[in-house]
Amino acid sequence: FPRAALARGRRRAVRWATVFALALIAAWLWAGALPGQALLVIPVFYIWLWLIAGWSYRRRAFAVAGQCLILREGWWKIRTTYVLMEKVQSVNLAAGVFDRRWGHAHLSVDTAGGGSTGHSFALHWLASDTARALQEDIVARAARARFYWS
Repeated sequence: FPRAALARGRRRAVRWATVFALALIAAWLWAGALPGQALLVIPVFYIWLWLIAGWSYRRRAFAVAGQCLILREGWWKIRTTYVLMEKVQSVNLAAGVFDRRWGHAHLSVDTAGGGSTGHSFALHWLASDTARALQEDIVARAARARFYWS
């Protein structure tokens, strides 16, 4: 994943920490009963979310190995997803306004029976050229794969 994905993740973390801080300050001003020491939690929350964004970035990886796609993600509970090429039904490449600004794209793979597991194969914040090449590779491998009823 590109280093810009880490920057995007950390910016998102700062936005969430700011929302939390504003809510805490509003509660403090409205109730007047919150001790002033409660506001000391705000910097801790900023640091915590900043670290989580870094951990998530470092633990995130994907691979195409033979007839299988592999995705690893998570910061606390690391989850690994395997997708067989014979189960691939569609590959979607999308880039929103902010994705294009950062030169990123979002690649999602829909599989037969994948919705029943509750986990999808989605790669966020990939470099656009990497995502395009990966999409073409997955489509080509899926077209060559033979589907067997099990």
